[in-house]
This record gives sequence, C-alpha cells and structure tokens, in this order.
Amino acid sequence: MKSLFSLLIILSFIVLFSCKSGTDKSSGDARTEAEGSEEVIAAEDAPAVSIYWGNLGLRDAPEKDGKWLTSIKMGEKLTSLGITAMDSANNTEYIKVRLMDDKEGWTQSNMVVVNAEAAVLVSDAEIYSRPDLLNKTDKKYSKMDVVAVIKSEGDWIEVKGKRGEGSWVESGWIKSISISYENYDIAVALYTRMAMNEKEKSKKINALEDIIQNQDLSKSELIPEVIQILNSVKSASE
Repeated sequence: MKSLFSLLIILSFIVLFSCKSGTDKSSGDARTEAEGSEEVIAAEDAPAVSIYWGNLGLRDAPEKDGKWLTSIKMGEKLTSLGITAMDSANNTEYIKVRLMDDKEGWTQSNMVVVNAEAAVLVSDAEIYSRPDLLNKTDKKYSKMDVVAVIKSEGDWIEVKGKRGEGSWVESGWIKSISISYENYDIAVALYTRMAMNEKEKSKKINALEDIIQNQDLSKSELIPEVIQILNSVKSASE
C-alpha cells in the first residue's frame, strides 16, 4: 500500500513538471514570435486612397526588394487590410492593401491615406489651415489636382495630396464645391497629367486626343479643360 502511495506521488510530480514545461515553452514561443514580428494589426479593413503621382509599387513583401506585383495609380481606390510592417533596412513603413481586383500586397504607407475617399479639383481652391475663412494660407490646389478627402465639416472638407505646383504631399481645408468624387473626372485628371509629361509634342497631342475621344470619359466636366489644353499645345511654336 505504501509502495502504491509513493508511486502515485511520483506520477503526480511528473505530470506537474510536464505541464509547467509545456506552458513555459508556449509562452517562450509566443514571446519569440511577438519580438520577431514587426507587424502591427489594426481592428478592421478600411477604405484608402493612393496619393502618389507616379507608379506606386505593390509588392509581395513589406520590403524594397519584394517582388513587384503591379503598380497603383494616383487616386486609385484601395482597401487597407489594417496591417503595417517596417522595412528596417531602408527605414520604410509598408501597409498591406487590397486592390479592386482583389489582388493583395504591400506598398509604402506614406503614399496611402486610410479612411479617405479619392476626389479631384474641378476648380482652383484656396487652402485654409482650419475650416474658417479667417485662416487662409498662401497656397491653393489647382484644377485637376487629385486629393484624398479625410473628413468634412459643413461645406468644408479636409484634404491631403500633392499640389500640381507643390513638391510635397500637403493637407488643409478647402470648400467642398471645388471637387468631384466621380471616377471619370479623376481618370481625366490623371491621364491629362500623364499626357503633359510626354516630351514629344506629337505624343502629347495624341494622348490628349485619346482622352477626348474616350467615350468612357465623355461625362467628365473636365473634358472642356482638356480641349483647351490640346488647342494650346497645338498652337505652341507653330
């Protein structure tokens, strides 16, 4: 009987030791995983907008050397998946996004505005530091500038984006009457900017004519502006 009692005590110690060891190992693994990961997970998906004038890369990994999957256009609508990661080698933060075709990947977070909606200026707009006429700055957005609308307050909206005449991404308040949220207006602005970046006059003219003749863009209120630009390009140096 005494032998049986001793055996039970020994078995109890073995079970307790095994459980403690497993718990410690699990905790250690969890700590190692947390310490090795540079990802920060947000609560949920959110609408987002690209604000980079050019080809913003979508990569398969959050690093400069990640495989290039596709390019993201200025004003393109995205879904932020709520995950960011730091490429410490290049000191660049990346954000994971989903495109409209459900393709997912990583892109530079400083070129994406989360919880925002894409829009384009359909008229020049003075920039204010606050939603008050007494707070006008010396800067303004120009017609065809593409921006991300962050929030609205009455007939004011807070926007973020690069001005056509600016060098950096800026933010401020403008009157909401100055913008359009229509995708075809945003597309016309983008294609016009690309056309005007052509170095050869003939290519510039062809690109502008393609915009005007594209039936998918015919509803845009910016088409008359494109026609004026085309006529100006044609008459230049003739």
